[in-house]
Amino acid sequence: GPDNPAGHGWVIVENPFDTPRNLILSYLATGPPPSIYPKTEIIVYPEHDESKILSRMVLNPVTTDYEHRVHIVLTTKVSVVMPGRSVVKWIPLENTGKPFRLTATAVVGRDVEEGGIMGAIKDFTFFG
Repeated sequence: GPDNPAGHGWVIVENPFDTPRNLILSYLATGPPPSIYPKTEIIVYPEHDESKILSRMVLNPVTTDYEHRVHIVLTTKVSVVMPGRSVVKWIPLENTGKPFRLTATAVVGRDVEEGGIMGAIKDFTFFG
């Protein structure tokens, strides 16, 4: 937006547990392609050690699940975070005219991988 024309940003997330946990992000997406939101690099690192990158990945905020135009929320596991605080930084990789739109962060159990519009879902496929 006008206050951040470069479209990059960061948030701090806290893992209050005493074990590593999955970090999932929810963000706006559109479809079918092309998305109005840019492909965006996500970098996660401990709060006081930017040199110790926990994960680096690219999110593509687009869906191909619908034949008609949609504006939805996608949820993706982006990292495993250690106990304590971590920084989640995003950098757009293209200019689509709209910024990357983070809608939620969640520190969840290691068995939670991703989710839909309502956030994280558990994977119960191991029950057979």
